[in-house]
Parts: sequence; structure tokens; C-alpha cells
Amino acid sequence: MQNLKTKTMQIVNRFFTGWKEIFRKRGCVGKTILVCLSLYFLICLISFPFSLLSRSKQTPEDASTHAVNDLIPTKTPTPEITPTPEFTPTPDLSSIFKAMAPVASGQGVPDAGEYNPDVPGPHRFIILDASGEPYFIWNDKLPPEWLPSSVSETELVVVVDRREVKLGSQAYIGGPSITRYRIEMDVQVREARTGEILMSRTLKGSEPGGFPQTAPKEQTRMTGSRIEYADLQDGLFKENELDLGLRSQCWLTEYTENLLSGALSPDGQTLASGGYSDSNIVELWKVADGNLLHTLEGVTDSRIKSITFSPDGETIASGTRDGLSGTPGGLVHLWRVSDGQLLNTLMGHTDEVSDLAFSLDGQFLASGGWSDEIVQVWRVPYGDLLHTLEGPVYSLAFSPDGQVLASGARDNTVRLWRISDGELLFTLVGHATGVTSLTFSLDGEMLASASESTVRLWRVSDGELMHTLEHHTRLLGSIAFSPDGQTLASGSLEEIRLWQVADGTLLDTLWRHTGIVTNLAFSPDGKNLISGSKDAICLWTIQE
Repeated sequence: MQNLKTKTMQIVNRFFTGWKEIFRKRGCVGKTILVCLSLYFLICLISFPFSLLSRSKQTPEDASTHAVNDLIPTKTPTPEITPTPEFTPTPDLSSIFKAMAPVASGQGVPDAGEYNPDVPGPHRFIILDASGEPYFIWNDKLPPEWLPSSVSETELVVVVDRREVKLGSQAYIGGPSITRYRIEMDVQVREARTGEILMSRTLKGSEPGGFPQTAPKEQTRMTGSRIEYADLQDGLFKENELDLGLRSQCWLTEYTENLLSGALSPDGQTLASGGYSDSNIVELWKVADGNLLHTLEGVTDSRIKSITFSPDGETIASGTRDGLSGTPGGLVHLWRVSDGQLLNTLMGHTDEVSDLAFSLDGQFLASGGWSDEIVQVWRVPYGDLLHTLEGPVYSLAFSPDGQVLASGARDNTVRLWRISDGELLFTLVGHATGVTSLTFSLDGEMLASASESTVRLWRVSDGELMHTLEHHTRLLGSIAFSPDGQTLASGSLEEIRLWQVADGTLLDTLWRHTGIVTNLAFSPDGKNLISGSKDAICLWTIQE
């Protein structure tokens, strides 16, 4: 090693001596270049022996490893790869939306799933608008377990139709008129396979505030709240699935397409119907299976406007609307239910018989005329006229003891008459439209009257107004007290509401019908409620 260092130093000395002579003979630029080259070679010469010295100190193993590593190409480190989550396929809703579009217009899809209300849910469905297009904003919010994964899994289609209802306008000086609007949405639940409407209702947003005293510049409209998905949940879902009348057992009715009147027997087993059918007859149907029991012949030239059963269910009274082919209108017919035999014809009205009511003992029958503006009270066993009372009548009801008759008039009033002498006891005022339905509580102490969308509860003894029930949104067709008098049922278009009589609290809302509920009756124990409309007869479980 010492010899190596000595030789290196000798080379360095010779290098400087040689370059010193060359440097003396060159110009300025050449001298500069030679200096740079000299320094470079000098550094190389000095570092070479020290590099050899460093290698001489390695162990054989180190030298071997170093040699091998020099021969192996350098590898780029492999980046850490995060495992890709397992792919879960989502339903192809676009193809389902397209296939189900005809259901929005009432056409069934044969390949759709079968809806069976007796099978526990969830029953899978999608939401479309009235044109058959998907209502994405609400479909996206449905729980995954409610969405179908194929056409064959689609049992139901919810069809929504949004609209704006004009509430009125007000003009301003120096500015444009302002119009107020309320947002409404019609909601239908249709069976996917048949297109049949299973349920229908209307959701309503709140109304906007009142008109401002001074119109803001360029303001032309005021709109109430929108219909949100939460409103759909409140109005359509019950206990985490579609509320399709799960507390009811219903039978669809097809007794006439032009129904004018209908009535349920007191036991809820028989339905009487009448209307504009080809023969204009009264037909009796068995509710349980929809079979025709009797056809009541004898009034083939008169339209049937009103029908009612006697309290014992053995007699039917029907009132005609107007005559056809020259036959006089305003007739009242009495029929025996068991065999359909015509028992009597009562003549006294000159035109439409708008309503009929039996007294609880079946001894009296009241008939009301809409056009001739009279109420006639008949003694049923003899068929003779007892009283003729004045008033344009929509509805009638006897008190349970048969001593008082209530008549609801198109002049928005309710009149209470004493049967014994026909004297007017009270005129109850407060309704804004004609009174379409009346009913007494079983103890005779309360009278309920309905008009348009309002029910009023009156104390019979003095005619005092007790409560006003104003939560209905559509035309009221019927009302009924429970046997204990603690609950009142009111039926309107698409809905039935249950009220607590004591304080007027709304207890429940029952959805199933698509038409106006024209008949309501509680079972004797108050646990069930029977409802009837043009679309269906339903038996509801009110108490377990």
C-alpha cells in the first residue's frame, strides 16, 4: 500500500511539471482551459487509490454481496394496492320504468308481479307521474327493499299528478296583479298487472299568506308550500309499507256504472243499488261474494235517486228522480227484501225524492223533495200521509225515539220537527253550503250534520252547537255515530275520518275508497265499521 502511495505522488509531480511548461507557452483562453482540465484529472488521480483502499477493508462476504448487487438491476418498489370492494348490482330501474309506463294510464302489464294483500310486505313498487315518466326525486328516496329488481317483482305503481290551484287574484294601483296558488297532488296506487286503482287520494300543500297591502315591484304570484316526500310518507305509508287499507277487507262492486243511489242493510250483508242503468231498476246484491240476489221490478221508467233499508232490514224504500217516457216522478216504493215483492207505492211529491229515512221502530217513513221543497211523513203500515213539512231537502234522519225528525236543507240550515204535530222546534244555522247528511247518536242527545267539508255536532235539547269538525278536504257523503256515542265516522271522497265526540279530536283517517263514501254503519259492538261507495264495500276493524 505504501508503494502505491509513493507511485501516485510521483505521477502527480510529473503531471504538474509537464503542465507547468505547457502553461508557460499558451495564451489566456488556452491557459484557462488547461487549468480546468488539470483540476479534473488531478481529482480523479487522488480519489482512485482511496477507493481501492476502501474496498480492501471489506470482508469476502461483503465483497461478494456487493458484486452480486452490482449485477442485479434496481427494482422500483411495488405500490400498496387497496382491495376493490365487491360489486353489488343495482336494479335496472330504467327498464322497469319504461315497462311500467302504461300503468299510469290504466293499462296493465301482464308480466308484472301479482299483488296479494294477504301476503306480508313489503310490496315492491315504483313512482311515476301521470304521463308515465319516472318521478326520480321520490324514487331515489324509497328504501331499497321497496324497489323491484325486475318487472316480475313490480307489484304496484304509484302515480302522482301535481297541479297548481288558483285561489284568487288582487289588483294593485301602480303595479301588477298578484295571484295566490296552492299546490296539490293527486296520488293513485295502481296494481301493476291490471292497472286497477287500489287507492286514490289528494295531498294538499299549505296556502300562501294573505295579499300584501302594497304590491312589491314585479311580484305576480304567491305560492304555498310544495308537496314533499315527507307528505307522501304521511299520506301513503303506514308501518313501513304502503297503506292500502290493511285494516279493511273490501269487495269491489260492479253493480252499475251509473250509480245514483245505494244503501247497505243494517247487518251489512246486503247492498241495494239504483241509478241510470238500462232498466232503471233496484238490485239487491250479496256483499260477501257480489252475487245478485233480487231485481226489484216495477219502476222501469223512473230513475232511482234514493234508497234506504228499514231498521230491521226487511223492507226497502226507494225514491224516484224523474219520470221517463211521460211517467211521473216523485214516487216512493216499498219493497219486501226477502222476495223482492213490491208492497206499496206512495205518491205525493211532484219531482225528485232526494232522501228517505225510516224511524227506528219502522212505523214512520220520511221522504224529502229537492225541487218541490217539501218533507212528507208517512205511516208505513197504512201508507197514509201524516204531515207535509216545508223545506228544500237534501237529507233526513229520525231521532232514536222517533219523536223528532231532522231535515238538512239546501239553504244551509238544519230543521228539527216534532213528529206528533209537525211543529218546527229549532232551525240550526252555521253551515256554509247545503246539508248533505244527518245522523243522531243512539241516545238521541246529539245530532251530527255534514255539508261540503264540515261536520257540526249539535245538542238536540236546545240546538246548541257543540263542535265543528273541519279537517275534511273533499265533499262529505255520510256520517255515523258509534253505538256508545263516543266516536263519529265521517265519509268523503276517498277517505273516512274517525272523531272523538267529547272534544272533536281527530282520531284516525282510513284510506281505501276511490269514490265518495255514501254509506257508513258501525257494528252493534262498535268494533267494526262498514263503508260503501261506488267502487267498493269495506269492513274495517276499529277495535281489536
